[in-house]
Amino acid sequence: MIDTIVLRIHNISKYKRLYDQFYRPTKEKNSITKAYIDEDSGEYMEMGYSAALVFHDNNRVLPLMHRSAVYVPSSHYSVSYVISTQKDFLEFNFSIPKYIWSTNVMQFINLFDNSETILFGELQKFITEFINDNCHERPLMDDIEINRIDFCYNQFFNSKDDALAYLAEQNKLLVKYARSSGNKFRSYDTSIMYVTRRYSFKIYHKGTEFAKNDYKKLVENNPKGFDLKELQGIADCVLRYEMTFRNTFFDYIVKQYYYSSNAKAQDEKYSGYHVSKMYANIASFGGQKLGEEFFTKSKRYLLKSPWDYSFTDFDLKHNSFSMTFDLQLFQILLKTFWEKVKQYQVQRHCDIIEINKRISQYIENTNIRKRARLPTEKAKEQGRVRLMTTALLSYYMNLEELKAFIPQRSFYRIKSDMKKLGLDMTSHTLTIPQPKLDFHDYKIYLSKYH
Repeated sequence: MIDTIVLRIHNISKYKRLYDQFYRPTKEKNSITKAYIDEDSGEYMEMGYSAALVFHDNNRVLPLMHRSAVYVPSSHYSVSYVISTQKDFLEFNFSIPKYIWSTNVMQFINLFDNSETILFGELQKFITEFINDNCHERPLMDDIEINRIDFCYNQFFNSKDDALAYLAEQNKLLVKYARSSGNKFRSYDTSIMYVTRRYSFKIYHKGTEFAKNDYKKLVENNPKGFDLKELQGIADCVLRYEMTFRNTFFDYIVKQYYYSSNAKAQDEKYSGYHVSKMYANIASFGGQKLGEEFFTKSKRYLLKSPWDYSFTDFDLKHNSFSMTFDLQLFQILLKTFWEKVKQYQVQRHCDIIEINKRISQYIENTNIRKRARLPTEKAKEQGRVRLMTTALLSYYMNLEELKAFIPQRSFYRIKSDMKKLGLDMTSHTLTIPQPKLDFHDYKIYLSKYH
């Protein structure tokens, strides 16, 4: 469920052992000298604020940002990191499943409990163990930021052909949903993807990607002892969904769910959140601008923030422009991911008996709601014929294409009819069994490697 994560450790200058561990550049090499530079004046200093490179030929000063990788002894995988002396942080960027198993055919889940609470607990446990295993000095949780997190799901099919057939049908949905929200989207034979400023979403055939990348590396170094032919066969039957949430999306979520001027924030579950309550109380005394300032500015999402301490002064909380990456934020992100996955599930055609059953159920429910003015039998029959005709028409064409040729009112009536029956406007020719959205097949084939 969780794949790539970006962990950023701030105030790295106060963790000397950690700084020395990850930043060991050559102090002097040919035309480059390591020096300390005053950030304001550019003058050389013995004790300065940031390390920089001074080029002797032109006296150019370049703040240091060192990129490298930590190699994982039990895997072919390495953890990328960057250390910035100017911004004073150390950042790790890596895939959790690849870090643990060398491949993300495996999924970071709890086999016995897939609840959000347990998954969040597993994430917290992993971050603690990662820091302990890879850092010579342990930073405070107040300095550790989750800057990005990717959620993923591997959906199993009966065969590779079934998986690719399903992906071909999802391409129709990609055009529909991505265009409707103005996203940049593209599709290939074995993958589809679109990107926004706040997040990106993609679906791809796992078997094709695995054969190009992890399979070759596992041939050379297979510490977990995978049966690679078996693993390739499993990957061939998988479509993988991935959604990347960046810091900008965290800001968007917080504003939408916790800021009192937004509709979602009226939900008691979110309006009762301690940060929301604090700014709501301040607003009641005329301090609306403070809430607007806090919720519209970019923030850090830390393992612990000043908001976790009741005794912390309000000005410190407000001016920190930080929040805790807690269970509730995690649940909102996970819910957003599943909504997107479900949006791309292809509906199989109902047979005419099933359609008639749905129409009868809809008419019966309508009659119950409108007892005072029940339609005549003739009106009922006309309604049944219209709904049946619309439903059958969707078998042979994409009803969205009618929008350009019929009156807008008629188009939205058709759209309303399809929604009433729980049917899709997009025509699909899918004949394969409907895939499930659970972890049953994953547990059968891959639980032995957990």
